[in-house]
Amino acid sequence: MDNNEKAIVRTLLYSDVFDYPLSEDEVWKFLISDKNINKRLFESKVKKINSIVFRKEGLLYIEKKELAVSKRIEKFTHSQKKINIAYKTIKKLFIIPSVLFVGISGNLSMMNAEKKDDIDLFVVSKKDTVWITRLLLIIYLKILGKHRKRTDRNVSDKICLNMIVDEENLSLPKNLRNLYTAHEVAQLRPVMQRGNIYQKFINSNEWIKKYMPNVIRESESQGIEESRKSLPKVLSELILRFTFLENLAKLFQRMLIKRNLTREIIEDKIIALHPKDYKSIILAQYRERIAKYGL
Repeated sequence: MDNNEKAIVRTLLYSDVFDYPLSEDEVWKFLISDKNINKRLFESKVKKINSIVFRKEGLLYIEKKELAVSKRIEKFTHSQKKINIAYKTIKKLFIIPSVLFVGISGNLSMMNAEKKDDIDLFVVSKKDTVWITRLLLIIYLKILGKHRKRTDRNVSDKICLNMIVDEENLSLPKNLRNLYTAHEVAQLRPVMQRGNIYQKFINSNEWIKKYMPNVIRESESQGIEESRKSLPKVLSELILRFTFLENLAKLFQRMLIKRNLTREIIEDKIIALHPKDYKSIILAQYRERIAKYGL
């Protein structure tokens, strides 16, 4: 295999960790390569590569993983229902004035969710409002009956606030910059925003091109609904102007989170709730596959 074919196989091996075959367009978008590849050359290579790559229903997968195709089709049905729930819920969340962007993250962003799965959201908040934004989102989600609690056993269709970042902290921390996080950024499904914040987020994380050079270009073409929904002006100003509310919200929530603190990031500008180290698990499985095929 030449370097172009190896990049295609590496990309499929990563998706194989999730039992997720890819279309040709998806292979191009999420192509794992340390340099740019000419698209025409890619298109000729991806059509011919067949040493360990197989096709079914327009999807590419690694040998002996034919069942993954039917699994993806089945998960698509479950995901479509969850996407509808997510979109309806997210639009309601923009009544909170400090919410600037909400996108769907995790498996659902790739339409790869199982029926039992929850719905992960990525949120960007206004400057210095990360904690009050999270508190208001939780309260509103509880009112809607959609908030996922840590102790919930049945989490199907519940909303998990996976990560919240400040609009002045859009570039993710250096300790999170790896293939796993790059893919999470790349597969983020934007739903609604205020003031073109999604493009600012993508531009602030150009480091992902180190792992997937085509992602930034592909992300720029995504259309996102702009929201003008908000609370009455008096309440909006109360939330956004009085910093003591942010400090109180931070003190209260940090106290609750620290009771069960594992791998969570709880800082002034970013809250990332990942109690399980999925990054290490996924990357370890990916490295095993890479080693197996000598890549």
